[in-house]
This record gives sequence, C-alpha cells and structure tokens, in this order.
Amino acid sequence: TPAPWDPTRKLVLIGPYRHVRNPMNSGALLILLSEAIFFQSWSIFFWWFAFLIFNLFYIPLVEEKNLEDRFGENYLLYKTHVPRWIPTVRPWPGLQ
Repeated sequence: TPAPWDPTRKLVLIGPYRHVRNPMNSGALLILLSEAIFFQSWSIFFWWFAFLIFNLFYIPLVEEKNLEDRFGENYLLYKTHVPRWIPTVRPWPGLQ
C-alpha cells in the first residue's frame, strides 16, 4: 500500500506482485521518464531522478526491512524469487 499509516496486514503475492516487488514504483518511474522524454522536459527528468534516488535508498533500507520484520520467512522467500524493479515475464508461482 502507498499509505504507510495503514500498512497491509497480509503479504500480497498475486497479480503484478508475482512479476515484480514494487509495481507501483516501477510504473511511476516509467511514466515520469516517459513524460520527461515526450515533453523534452528537464524539470520532469530531475523530478524522475530525485524520485529514483529516494526509492533506491528508502525501499531496501526502510520498506523491505519493515516487511521482513512483519512477514518473516515468507517475505524473504518472496524476495529471493521476485525482482525489486524490473518485472519478469514468467510469474513466480508463489508460496505453496
């Protein structure tokens, strides 16, 4: 969830989360970069770059640590099979 004040209580392993761990962030980064190129806008490019740098640090250091603490071994297993940023073509079958 993008709402840290109301974190999910269940580890979501369906839909786009079978292909990539952060589909919303990956999508937002792709859209921002596409807009920067389409509009030839340096300001949008700098916003994309700032968003990228923030997430390169925040996600592994804060978000993933929190998910490891809340979901334990299930999240660690998920993390080893599903990439953080770039989606896979074949979905991870999930926990059995």
